[in-house]
Amino acid sequence: MIDIHFHIVPGVDDGPKTLEDSERILEMASRDGIKKIIATSHRNHPQDFKPTIDYESSLKTVQTLVAEKFPEISVFTGAELYIRDGFENILDSLPYNFTLNNTRYVLVEFPVSVDIRTVTDAIYELKIRNFIPILAHIERYPSLIDQPQELEKLKNEGAFIQVTGVALTGKHGKTIKKQLIKLLKNGFIDFIASDTHSTDRRAPNLSGSYELVVEKTSKQEAERIFIENPERLLKGKPIEKKEIKKSILKRLWGDEK
Repeated sequence: MIDIHFHIVPGVDDGPKTLEDSERILEMASRDGIKKIIATSHRNHPQDFKPTIDYESSLKTVQTLVAEKFPEISVFTGAELYIRDGFENILDSLPYNFTLNNTRYVLVEFPVSVDIRTVTDAIYELKIRNFIPILAHIERYPSLIDQPQELEKLKNEGAFIQVTGVALTGKHGKTIKKQLIKLLKNGFIDFIASDTHSTDRRAPNLSGSYELVVEKTSKQEAERIFIENPERLLKGKPIEKKEIKKSILKRLWGDEK
């Protein structure tokens, strides 16, 4: 599996603090079957994480560790870009150190209370600069997950949707799990990632959500979400969106089982 949202670089944000912490996380990821990781440390976040080292230097130490102890894993550069006032200045400044594996794909996050208009405006600003937005952990935003019609509009405007694996398997409650499974069954979800921060806080566990996707849809759909789409992302290739039928939107939050 390929994990496109993973905080593995130590000393830069609220992920691992030391290289030893990163090593323990990588051990868990290896056991879980995660073979490729995009190191998406926070960028432009309103919280001051008081970094003890710069991202690029710390990433190199992780990649060296991986080469020595986890040759079955590859770690790629990336970021989780927080959308707030002035983020356009980052989009216009070289080098583009906020994209995923130096492609045009950008993983973006918002305040939990974000409204649809703000998300739509952010997508527009990214798209006019030829960036491709991926909305991180969609389950966190009530304004999105409770309105599938609006979510469909965002996808039509060019955004892709990422869900956190443990949210799909129920860690955030039965209601969110039910909503996410409906989105899954009806083609809304493009990526499922761990959003790993440590060995116990959002640990690197994708196998459980992979198995659930197989159970609720098919192995083919699981391969699309966990392997095929992420692989195309890493190579900077276009990702095909699944068609969402209008009839589905009318009954999505109804009593279907």
